[in-house]
Amino acid sequence: MATERLKMRQVREILRQKHLLGRSHRQIATSVGVSPGGVSGTLKRAELVGIDWATSQTMTEDEIEQRLYGPKLHARAERPMPDAAAMHLELRRPGVTLQLL
Repeated sequence: MATERLKMRQVREILRQKHLLGRSHRQIATSVGVSPGGVSGTLKRAELVGIDWATSQTMTEDEIEQRLYGPKLHARAERPMPDAAAMHLELRRPGVTLQLL
C-alpha cells in the first residue's frame, strides 16, 4: 500500500513541534491529529532529505512535498465509455445480463 501523503501544513507543524518545542512523537500525534507512526515516518523522511524546521521555513509547500514524497504520479486514465451498440447486441443473446457485461 502506498504511503498516504500528509498535508504540508501538518508536515510543517510536525517539524516545528519536534525541532522547536522538543515534544514527543505521541504529543505531536495528538496535537496534529495523525498517528505516532505517521509522525515517525514524516520525521524520518525529512531527516533523509535534510529538511528541518529552519529549512522548511525557506521552502514552499510544493518543494517540501516533492522532496519528501517525490513527484506526484498522474491520476489513473479515465475508463472508456462502454459501447452502447455492442452492449445492445450482446443483451440479445440468451443468458446475457447487464451484470455479466
